[in-house]
Amino acid sequence: MVSGSNNSATLRTEIISAMSEVGLDLTQDILSQCLALATNRRMSAAELADAWDAHSLNAKVTELNELTFAAYRNALVKASPEGQGAVQTRPALGKRQTGSGPSAMLVSPSPTKRSNKSNNKDGLSAVDALVTDDSARVSLSPSSKKNVIPRTPAPKTTPIKLPLFSERPNVGSVVATYNPHKLPALEKEEQTTRLCEVEYDQFDTNVMGPYRYMFSPLEDQVKALDDRILEMGQEMQEQFGLKPKETNDDTTNNDDNHGDEVAPMQAVGVPGQDGVCCIGRICNEAHEGKLNDSSILLEGSHDFSGGRRVHLDVSKLTTGFSLFPGQIVAVEGINAYGGKMTAQRICEGSSHEPLKTSAKELLKLHHDTDHQNGQGLKIMSMSGPYTTSDNLDYEPLTAILEEVLMQKPDVVIMTGPFVDVTHKSIQQGKVELKLEGDEVMTVTHEALFLYMVSDRLRDLYEISDENGEECKTQFVLVPSLDDAIAEPVFPQPGLSDRLPNGGKVVKVPDSDMEIELGTLGLHHVEVQGRSGPVKNLKRRVHCVSNPCTLQINEVTIGITSTDTLLHVFANETHGNLPRPPISTNNGAVSVNPVTTRVAQHLLQQRSYYPMFPAPASANMSANLDLAHMKQWSMPCKPDVLITPSKQKPFAMQVLDSTVVINPGPLTWGTTGGAFAVLDIHPMKRETLESATEANLELEHNIQDRIRVEIKRI
Repeated sequence: MVSGSNNSATLRTEIISAMSEVGLDLTQDILSQCLALATNRRMSAAELADAWDAHSLNAKVTELNELTFAAYRNALVKASPEGQGAVQTRPALGKRQTGSGPSAMLVSPSPTKRSNKSNNKDGLSAVDALVTDDSARVSLSPSSKKNVIPRTPAPKTTPIKLPLFSERPNVGSVVATYNPHKLPALEKEEQTTRLCEVEYDQFDTNVMGPYRYMFSPLEDQVKALDDRILEMGQEMQEQFGLKPKETNDDTTNNDDNHGDEVAPMQAVGVPGQDGVCCIGRICNEAHEGKLNDSSILLEGSHDFSGGRRVHLDVSKLTTGFSLFPGQIVAVEGINAYGGKMTAQRICEGSSHEPLKTSAKELLKLHHDTDHQNGQGLKIMSMSGPYTTSDNLDYEPLTAILEEVLMQKPDVVIMTGPFVDVTHKSIQQGKVELKLEGDEVMTVTHEALFLYMVSDRLRDLYEISDENGEECKTQFVLVPSLDDAIAEPVFPQPGLSDRLPNGGKVVKVPDSDMEIELGTLGLHHVEVQGRSGPVKNLKRRVHCVSNPCTLQINEVTIGITSTDTLLHVFANETHGNLPRPPISTNNGAVSVNPVTTRVAQHLLQQRSYYPMFPAPASANMSANLDLAHMKQWSMPCKPDVLITPSKQKPFAMQVLDSTVVINPGPLTWGTTGGAFAVLDIHPMKRETLESATEANLELEHNIQDRIRVEIKRI
């Protein structure tokens, strides 16, 4: 097996030699893919050659090229033994060049070795296994059977069985696209020289470190909610020209005489016969369950409306609407008696204006030789879980990193969960790594991440590309509320070590084992193949908060791993929305208008999580810290908004200038999911040069320069 310390040049030579023995003369492109395959799966060159020898006989192929490599790789995965995911004994990451054997394994402070074999008989429980003689079992007497009511057998249901990950169908097929201008895909040969900057410190809404949470007094939480109404209300007043109603103004304002003019502002709950405009928060009168047309309340701010609530009647609305708890809206209508307001128009929020950048800066970023040099940006995005529900082998993560090696993106955005607390093995406390043979070893959550995630990222940087240059791909890691290695609060700090300076390497008492405690091992990724202090090196892995707003060159990207789309969709009420067409002219299924509206809410509410309160359902919970409510607001209108969701993957344009992407999870149960590939083309040099002479600022217009494909893993 190939260890992380082997030199890639040596392995490359071994692959060339082994493949030549089975009659193959590999091209440089196929050789690089074989090198990536061997490194990620920790296979030797001889094992690759043997696998090709068997596959060529079964598939009746004689050449290994771009057309036959995918089938060869899939056949290799299917033919892998059950122990393929076993962790090889190797030195602890703190001392990778010393020690060997099981003593160097990463383990918990009290490692436990045990066999996979079970002593149960035929699946009986521990009690039933003690009594195997039928005569020893207690049975019902004839008299006791008289009062037994025969049960009606329940109808048999056949559970849906998903294919295993190694048997997943339609690998690489496209499930959703966004490419209105028919832009070509960026070729991987163009990815070797391009440089880009990932920046997120300039946005003060990002959580930059751990903080104390859930210690906020009730009055601070109330103030945060009230400030939200006031801030959004101020934005809507400025954008739509809303003005308070004068006390001596007797002019009647209703739909019969003011046309498109907006009625004057009034506090919530003030009765009157004239049309007014009220700003407040949507609430659910029932407190539990889904919002419906008869349970909508409008709550005003404490400063302007005294916190009063009124029923909101939406039966007279003729235009489409979509409302959910926590939404800040401006409602135009009549409140005749003070307790119920009949809505005539509803404004569902106010989004930021599109960002602009000086033409001079864009010219430097897109065409300067120290930056993109006239080439585009390639970004890949995927969401956890990164292992299937039946094991902790992280086979999907290996597969997606092989895709990264082949496509050579500039940035890879990975959202959690990385160590999923909803995984059956994690819930049962069986956080185990496989050893050689039938033995397993219990480890900590951090050690699982270190060995299964950090190690694979480090191996990726160890591989040299065809020109002998290091991999320039940067990774952005966003935690999830379902992560066992992250704080369970929203907004969520980025992933970090529990102990400073990369944790601590300690020796297990009465053993020659060494373990690393309090670290995720990402510092090893930073120094792989490089020299010097970590703080002086350009970062390869960026651990950001959830949610996060960042910039890749001029492209502003908003990211949250929380399934906000599903939470809003499951708790909203809507009406008068157009029915979705079955298909377009080219046969592609169109995006549901309801999905478009839900995605639009995040931009109009200027928030990554505009709902309040969070759903009480166990599978849709969100532990909100209201004292840090501003940390999940959107500081600007992003060019790209990445919102992973359990809903069907999509990529679409929302509110003119934002492209919203749901890549979907990388795994569905025991089988594979999907990931997104973003190709962002540069602006034309001539356009930027003429705008630079005029000293202009230009909108980014990402919606016209981006090509998005969501593919099956």
